Amino acid sequence: MKKGKTIFLVLLTIVFLGTLPGSNFAQSGPLPLAELQRTALYKSLDEALQNPSQVYRLNLTNQNLTALPAEIGTLNNLQYCNLSKNQLTSLPPEIKHLRNLQWLILEDNNIASLPGEITELTNLEVLNLDGNSALDVDGAFQVAGAIPSLKELSMNKVLINTLPKSFFSLNNVEKLYLSNTGLNYFPEEMGQLYKLKVLDLTFNNIVTVPSDIEDMKRLLEIYLGGNQITKFPIEIQELRYTLQKISLASTSEVSGSLVGNPISEEEVIKLQQWLPKTVIENIYK
Repeated sequence: MKKGKTIFLVLLTIVFLGTLPGSNFAQSGPLPLAELQRTALYKSLDEALQNPSQVYRLNLTNQNLTALPAEIGTLNNLQYCNLSKNQLTSLPPEIKHLRNLQWLILEDNNIASLPGEITELTNLEVLNLDGNSALDVDGAFQVAGAIPSLKELSMNKVLINTLPKSFFSLNNVEKLYLSNTGLNYFPEEMGQLYKLKVLDLTFNNIVTVPSDIEDMKRLLEIYLGGNQITKFPIEIQELRYTLQKISLASTSEVSGSLVGNPISEEEVIKLQQWLPKTVIENIYK
């Protein structure tokens, strides 16, 4: 066999091996979901770091972690990473090397800020920051808005009150969860998030829904239980062909009971007339 052909076959073998889960080579891109679900779920950081290229899914929930080692960046095939219920205060800059990462779950930690390197995770689609009470909200929105592939952002139980300007940089986000944030108004500029399909604003202090809601042309579902809403603007009827669901009642984590809004039955009937094809969930006192 000629030398040129031999080199070609060796290179072809390397490329082929690099596409196999568990090989010692980095994936050229994320595995399809069905294939990802068949990979091993690692629950030990030490074990994962011993087999870095074989780790596609990592669940380190509730392991009293206070920091992540720089070696986390060697998990070059990692797609799913759950670090919830630890004591993490920051993430190492080496996280930027997790180029195939799609899910990053950081719920119930003590994260104060997100490193700018996260914006280099070009495959990251889901970012969960629930319950990080020390989080720099302005900085978090700024970083999240710069992640090109981000589709879902969850910041439930993070004190926000007022949304900073950086919030409106979330141009690619399709699902946004801001429950229990202390938010006291529904921002008129929400329509700027033109790709938004699902919006959760439950258990806040919202009193009115602005007429600009008509600009949310792609909105499919909105959750508003546990607020102080008494009526909706007539402009919401502009969403009558697209909006599939409005939930005005949500289950409280504290009491386990449904909590609604002080909206009258007459106002709900009016809302249903404006949105005849929309499912409206509500309770009446």
